[in-house]
Amino acid sequence: MITARAKYKAEWYQRNKARILAHRRGNPTVQEWNRSYYQKTKSRRKEMRKHHKIAKRSSEYYKAWRLKSGDAHRQYHRSRYAENRIKMLSHSKKRHEKQRIELRDCYIRQILSDNSETKPSEWPADLVELKRAQLKVKRLCRKSQTTTN
Repeated sequence: MITARAKYKAEWYQRNKARILAHRRGNPTVQEWNRSYYQKTKSRRKEMRKHHKIAKRSSEYYKAWRLKSGDAHRQYHRSRYAENRIKMLSHSKKRHEKQRIELRDCYIRQILSDNSETKPSEWPADLVELKRAQLKVKRLCRKSQTTTN
């Protein structure tokens, strides 16, 4: 639906079209501005087209490379993990053993959180201290049982 304002503008332009075009043709500053603006935008449009072509070419190259060497790339990472897997597992095992021996807070919080919905970080420090004391007593009891047997 055409508004009254749009209708008025169209009628006004039709009435004054000849005068407006004559003014544009006769005024050198308008023509110079149009020419300079066209030149500026032309170089920019050319740059944008060039950039678009380069980006398109690089994405096509990347897709082709992934199709060609994607499996080899994945295989390399898998083999690298397989080589270092034993080292990684032994390192985490040592760390966990150290936490268990020293009865660190993170180890005790993890024990408290096992089989419950509570996160390890939600346990209060007092309860952690009590659990640490309980574990120490259990260890002493085990030691005494093994020495007596």
